[in-house]
Amino acid sequence: MFKQFSTVHEILDEILEKVPLARSQLLAQIASGFPNGFGSEPAHEKYIDNLFKLIGPVSS
Repeated sequence: MFKQFSTVHEILDEILEKVPLARSQLLAQIASGFPNGFGSEPAHEKYIDNLFKLIGPVSS
């Protein structure tokens, strides 16, 4: 079963706890840009899909 997150911040916190070097990689990603409110829908879907790939299955 997958854990439900109520906010994007909770997802990011989970990533930062589970993935070595995640904080530095996240900062690099933010610096290079990522989908924003004006981006295309496929770009947003790919971004969120990649976040879930980083987290992997999470037990509740």
